[in-house]
Amino acid sequence: MSNSSRILAVVRANLAYIYLALLTAGVLLVHGYHPGIEDAEIYVPGIKRILDPSLYPFAADFFLNHARFTLFAQTIAASIRLSHLSFGVAVFIWYLGCTFLTLLACWRLSVELFRESSARWAAVTMVAAVFTIPVAGTALYIEDQYLTSRSIVIFTILLAEEHRARF
Repeated sequence: MSNSSRILAVVRANLAYIYLALLTAGVLLVHGYHPGIEDAEIYVPGIKRILDPSLYPFAADFFLNHARFTLFAQTIAASIRLSHLSFGVAVFIWYLGCTFLTLLACWRLSVELFRESSARWAAVTMVAAVFTIPVAGTALYIEDQYLTSRSIVIFTILLAEEHRARF
């Protein structure tokens, strides 16, 4: 097998992942990335406080009361310590990863629901298009334009549902 045919075989085998990466970039371009808005004012200080306990010496209870009930802030802070990336870069990479994994979970679920490839991609693209439309009556988005604990939970739930649908 020649090098070009091997490369073509690898591309074909990973075409869905390539499309999902492009769709993730599209989500970023269309919906944007807005760190520090809305309830990120609770998540961001919680992560920063774990990284540097001297931060926020007054009124830290405002965000620590929320942060202490999840492993979200500890997980993000640990990844920043391990990677030695700056806070902003690490949180952005987490955001992109969560967005990609959400779209991957939608793709995997659509494989279980639809036979035609076009229907599968239509489902995933539709989800990507409505990421920032509030869910009825909740004022919550399907996927926020910044990293939150919901960013991790959404793809986890979708992957669990896909797994359940297979069996």
